[in-house]
Amino acid sequence: MEQLYSSIGSLARQMLGNFTRRTRQDGTPYWDLREDVDWQHQVVMEAWGNRMLCAEAYNTAFKLLLEIYIASNEEEAEEFLYEIEPYSEVRDLTGWLNSAPEHVEYLTEVLQADPPRDGREALARAHWLFLQDAGERLLKAIKHCMEREEALQEVEVQEAV
Repeated sequence: MEQLYSSIGSLARQMLGNFTRRTRQDGTPYWDLREDVDWQHQVVMEAWGNRMLCAEAYNTAFKLLLEIYIASNEEEAEEFLYEIEPYSEVRDLTGWLNSAPEHVEYLTEVLQADPPRDGREALARAHWLFLQDAGERLLKAIKHCMEREEALQEVEVQEAV
């Protein structure tokens, strides 16, 4: 990273600038990083819960970054993330559910807490819970990234003196 990021939003904007739309073999679009930037992959991996990265991990990171790119601080970012909308299409919801076995836990939590009206609502609420957890991990990863960069900047300044 060449510059010191002044806010969570500025780092999110930097990452969003590196995302590109790609197409799966079945014709469905997804988001991925255009250039192979290690720290950006690390942020996505931490948001994904340090599991094997897949197309859904990058879709999720993109969706979360779109919510926080104008945030000036962590509190604002948390407020934006709380308002995030889950997927609405059954195809997207079942794709998310199928992307990792751990996602069934979110569905189970929804079914046990307050029975939904139908399957679509159950999946949407489960996806929203997942987005809250992933958003929390994303913010933590962004803060770690900013702290690492700040520490590197301090070392460079001390070495220059």
